[in-house]
Amino acid sequence: MPKHKKTVIEFRDYDLPTLFPVLLLTGEHWRISDVPSGRLHIHNCLEIGICETDSGIMIFEDTSYPFQAGDITAVSCDIPHTTCSAFGTSSKWSYLFVDMGELLHPFFSGADLHNMELFSVSEHHLSLIMGKREYPVIHSLVTEIIEELKRKEPGFELAVRGLFLALASNLMR
Repeated sequence: MPKHKKTVIEFRDYDLPTLFPVLLLTGEHWRISDVPSGRLHIHNCLEIGICETDSGIMIFEDTSYPFQAGDITAVSCDIPHTTCSAFGTSSKWSYLFVDMGELLHPFFSGADLHNMELFSVSEHHLSLIMGKREYPVIHSLVTEIIEELKRKEPGFELAVRGLFLALASNLMR
């Protein structure tokens, strides 16, 4: 009887700042290989990615889905996943790692606790690939969040929180 290959799942712990729990990873360093990693990973927060070049597949648990330049991905902390570029390419990505509940907490008082619970949907069971053409608002919001985090102009924290609030609302839909 053949042995089933054991799936390896790696835990990645992103150190998010306490008062502003968002981390941006961007630049030439964030290219994805065309060689499958052989392991999946999960992490301690919501991952939002934007594929800037090329294409490939993203594997959520045991199912593969294609991605291409312009696509936005949203992956909850509890979804094992990995990404692999198409053969002969090295897709370039930018990633946002965020604790949405903590980031948006200042927008809600005790009376709005129900809305906060709705936003927690992004923390569990979310695994989406959204095309730029089909989801132009989400693409625009993610792009603007990244630009705000790169520029860091006065008031960028409030702008980023507001953009994430709009993004969370759109992801809930």
